[in-house]
This record gives sequence, structure tokens and C-alpha cells, in this order.
Amino acid sequence: MRSLLGSYVKVLSDTPGLGQLALNTIAVGPNTLRIYESLLRLFQEGEMERGRAAWAADLLLLYCTAIGAEHGNGLNPGHREGPLVPAIRGARQEDFPMIHASRDELLAGTGDERIRWCIDVMLNGVLMTARPTPSARDDARGSGAAKRTKRGR
Repeated sequence: MRSLLGSYVKVLSDTPGLGQLALNTIAVGPNTLRIYESLLRLFQEGEMERGRAAWAADLLLLYCTAIGAEHGNGLNPGHREGPLVPAIRGARQEDFPMIHASRDELLAGTGDERIRWCIDVMLNGVLMTARPTPSARDDARGSGAAKRTKRGR
């Protein structure tokens, strides 16, 4: 899964403008469907419940798309020459005591380490959090089966 998501981030990051386009567009083409298919297959192999897997795939792709968009302009905001480092390093203790005290930790780790950690955090959260049951409003947006059942048909 890390390999698949890492490849997706790399494609978005390495192609100028593609990450921004992906972030601002609802992708429905065959390549997007292949990525979803692969994620759902991996979740199925791990015996994850189908509804939870579907929402997890969406969450992970949204995160990876955001990272790809952030890095797709050729800038890594957390790189020592990126805009984030001087802002964090320059945060004055009297104005931003928490940032000042945490500045080394805020800038620690490589991009790959941070992405892997974030994916692990999301996966662990998905494994521990059940998907909510559909509400009547959600049922009404579906196929109409819930409406027919409620009316006794």
C-alpha cells in the first residue's frame, strides 16, 4: 500500500501542475479508478469491511493528492530552502511559545518518513474507527430502496 500511494504522490509531485489539477478536479478517469481498485483489493486482502475500505481509500487518496499538490510546484515547503523552515525557526518565543519550543520536532524527519507516518496513522485510525451507519437523509440520496421500504412497498 505504501508503494502504491508513494508512487501516486511521486507522479503528482514530479509533474508540474498535475497535483494542483488533481486537487481541484474530481478525477474519474481510468487511472484514478485503477488506483481505487488497487487500494480496495489491498484492503480486501487485509479483510477490511467493504464500507470502511471504501472510505479509507478516499481518505488516503485525498491526503496523497494534497501532498502531491503541495510539492508539485517543485518546492518542498519543509525543505531547508522552503518557506516553512525560516518561518518556524523565526517564530519568537514570546509570540509563539509552543512553536518555538517544538521547532526542532516540527522540522524533523524526511518527507518520506513523514508521509509513511501519516499513512500509518490514518490506517490505524481507520482500523479502530467504524464507519457511521447511514442516516435517513443518506438513504434518501441513495437508490430509493430505503424510501420504498419505509412506505411499505
